Amino acid sequence: MVATLFFVVALFRYPEGVSAARVAWGLFFGQALKVALTVALLLAAFRSSAVVAPALLGGYAATFAAYWWASRGPASRW
Repeated sequence: MVATLFFVVALFRYPEGVSAARVAWGLFFGQALKVALTVALLLAAFRSSAVVAPALLGGYAATFAAYWWASRGPASRW
């Protein structure tokens, strides 16, 4: 959640009326910041003796899969 918060702040920091190129730069910068922060936080967690690495990776993979699944759009009616 911390990495996503930094992404959102980097993306939406520009006021209304700014050029599309600046907004696109904010998008790319925010995504790069999000990936770097995610890797740094995972490395910090792996160095801790209180963290079970397979459980952490499993939770991260499940969360990542849920983001992809949810981005498919609204649920269809059965």
